[in-house]
Amino acid sequence: MTTATSAVYHLIAHMIGSILRVASRSRGVLLLDAQVDVAGLVRETRKRFGLTQQQLASKLHVALPTVSRWENRRCGASPLALDKLQMFLLEMGDEGRKLARQYFGDGAGG
Repeated sequence: MTTATSAVYHLIAHMIGSILRVASRSRGVLLLDAQVDVAGLVRETRKRFGLTQQQLASKLHVALPTVSRWENRRCGASPLALDKLQMFLLEMGDEGRKLARQYFGDGAGG
């Protein structure tokens, strides 16, 4: 895949994410707000659960450079990736649910 093609895919994913956030708000569903610090979420998740970037990438089924880019603010996470991260947090017990609520809202984690 060329750099230009990759950039187009990233732009489309970002646009779809924005559309989903607007649509979900109108239905009362809580999703990660565009203003939330994804880098902070990734960093805090790794810190709380003692994970390396590689270990988190493996658990989310994404590549190591992807987690690195999120944490270093070089790109945002797609809606699918955010969903995977939220599901991971919800599976990690009370600490994970607490972190999910902090970043995804009070509706996360029941």
